[in-house]
Amino acid sequence: MSFKVLFESSTTINLKIEGGFDNPKNELRVSQDELFVSGWFYLPYEKISIIVKSTFDDGTTSEEEHFLNIYRPDVTDHLGLSSKDLTLGFQFIAPLLNVVKVEAFIKIANTCHKAWTGIKLNLPSSIAKNISERCWQEIHHFQPTSNYKFDDSFFIKIKDRFKIYSENEFDDLFKMEYPLCEINFHDFVEQFKKEDWALRTIMNLKEGEVLEVKGFISNEIFTCRASFIIDDMNFLFFSNNKDCFYLIQYTTNISLFFPIYFGSLVLEIDPLVVKQAHSKLPKLFKKLANMGESLLVRKKCYPTFLGLLLANYRPYHFFYDYMCGLNSVIEKTHRTYKTFGIHGMDFFPKDTLPDKCIYASESELRINSMLAKNNQFLIMPCILFHRSNLHGEFKSLSSKIIKNCSYNLDSNIRWEQYDLVIWIGVSTEKRSWIEQIRGYSSIIRDISVKYNNLLVLVDGRTFPQNPQDSDITCKEKEDSILSALISENKEVNFLSMIGLQSSQKIFLASKIDFFISSYQTDSMYPSAICAKPGVVYIAPTVTQEQKSLHIHHKIIEVPSEKIKEIRDINHTHQSWHELSVSMDWRDVYECVLKLIDKYEIRK
Repeated sequence: MSFKVLFESSTTINLKIEGGFDNPKNELRVSQDELFVSGWFYLPYEKISIIVKSTFDDGTTSEEEHFLNIYRPDVTDHLGLSSKDLTLGFQFIAPLLNVVKVEAFIKIANTCHKAWTGIKLNLPSSIAKNISERCWQEIHHFQPTSNYKFDDSFFIKIKDRFKIYSENEFDDLFKMEYPLCEINFHDFVEQFKKEDWALRTIMNLKEGEVLEVKGFISNEIFTCRASFIIDDMNFLFFSNNKDCFYLIQYTTNISLFFPIYFGSLVLEIDPLVVKQAHSKLPKLFKKLANMGESLLVRKKCYPTFLGLLLANYRPYHFFYDYMCGLNSVIEKTHRTYKTFGIHGMDFFPKDTLPDKCIYASESELRINSMLAKNNQFLIMPCILFHRSNLHGEFKSLSSKIIKNCSYNLDSNIRWEQYDLVIWIGVSTEKRSWIEQIRGYSSIIRDISVKYNNLLVLVDGRTFPQNPQDSDITCKEKEDSILSALISENKEVNFLSMIGLQSSQKIFLASKIDFFISSYQTDSMYPSAICAKPGVVYIAPTVTQEQKSLHIHHKIIEVPSEKIKEIRDINHTHQSWHELSVSMDWRDVYECVLKLIDKYEIRK
């Protein structure tokens, strides 16, 4: 709900009247369910009062009269009045819930003079429904909403009502909203911007405890009232029974979402990902609207901490940003944590996780239902690895995982019979080498001349523990590349890793002599985790800062002047980590020969 207050440009009030409204101010925007009104008036020998008329969304109206009943010694001093006992001031609260218009009148000698009008600001016309606005308000005040029904088109359009603000813009809005309060919005935001917020919070919490954070008004406390999992993001909901906000977790705390302020808005913490969070708000509203009366339990008692959430669509973030965070927490607390994965985003099986994890993977629906039923919440142990000092933890974690990884067909492979074992990465989606079939075939052909018995491991899509349809579709495309490579190199032994899980790939990566792949996630298993030597390629426009997101130990990069960057004309905002490349295979092979010589591979 959002109101805008507009004062009358002129009134019929006797010009001799002194005073005015301290609150509200002209053109003030109000996004709470009440409006604070205050001020003073003085007119000798006349009785003055304030009439507030409210018009509700069902067409009914009500009026309330408020009298001058507050002592204002500052005013009497200002006016030079001898009597200090005059009550010239007023202050009261005007309720705005379900109100579409509120009008204030100054009543003098039984005549009312309009002072200002508060007008409810409608949502965009595509979603301007009183019932939707009321539903949104009641949801965030823990009221039952089971009687509200919406079609899917409503939820798709709902994000149009949310605007993304910077911290400075938001600070200005709050100071205008709370002119008489001591606002410390900067410190409020800064607590969530700290890179290790999630890890410190988890370490300070035990299972069954309540989570509290400092608010933006002095001495104000917000309590976590729920966590809602939407895809690979965690929406932690905080409330103090009057105000509320969401803290949205991804690879770090990426956004603060205020659902009932200024027509609802999103405050960016991590600008790179805040738009992704914004796009998930329709799913959040749909989930809340469908929960109905199950929200009531959250009004009666505070939810308690259950455990940790490990879920991301990308293996990179799962390992770097979650697994490292999880390992760091366990090593420092030595406590056992209940840990949950989400189907389609569960890249590491439980036998590769740290010992003190009680792990289970479920569907998003089942975990959200369990949290609602038991009145509990989860926290992601997320930390942006590239901004942290967890390199020691990364090395330790890699060693642990390598020891626990296995490949179920390992007994069928006689590793000692091969003169050389190499790993090549193929792709049909992003970061692909456009000439990969011809290029890899040529490189394999020339290497097989030098090494008679060659084994080539072909890497592609990594499957989570519970693959989704998109995983299977991608595997089918990459299998066609593998088939082409086999048909052009019939004398060479191939082993497909396309569709294998992370733990299997890490085991196989530990057996190779070197790898060839893109610089990014595709090289994570052999390079970052297993520290194998390799030849890598990357689009020339990628910066050193962007490259620093990935760990490499022994690599040779294909020179940037030998690489042509390929952009998808159908995606004008293609991210740097999605760019494909065109290369002459001879340039790549030259790097392979340098790698073999530099690291004395199988000499």
